[in-house]
Amino acid sequence: MADALTTLTTPTTLTTLTAIERLLASYPLLFDSGDIAGCVEVFVENCVFAVAGNPPVEGRDALRRFFQNVHDRGAAGIHLPGPALIDVAEDGTSATMWQSFLFVANGSNTISRGMYRDVAVLEGDRWRFRRRDIELYPGRDRRPDLT
Repeated sequence: MADALTTLTTPTTLTTLTAIERLLASYPLLFDSGDIAGCVEVFVENCVFAVAGNPPVEGRDALRRFFQNVHDRGAAGIHLPGPALIDVAEDGTSATMWQSFLFVANGSNTISRGMYRDVAVLEGDRWRFRRRDIELYPGRDRRPDLT
């Protein structure tokens, strides 16, 4: 047990975890404020973004169009993420994260709840999402309409 605590409190690990937590916090703040360009920048060029069984969106250009379409349709809202579980790879260049969330759609009382399942990588000195899978929890009777 002491080794596990020591590992979690080393400066490098704390810096890495803080940077990944910042990445996780950036996505909802950028998306919810309508900063599409900023939101897309937290993803790597060859990213994959998949929502609840819909066909995945692949690459930053496609992701930009997808996010813009969501905002243009007025389908945005506010994300309320919970605490994240973060597993950093031994080499310190990639991480897997799990984070539950609530989403409240604009102009309605509709609340969706689900889980982000993420893979992030270190590009230079910045962490970015390589893959984000969004799973919606039971209670919704259908997949979200993303068209």
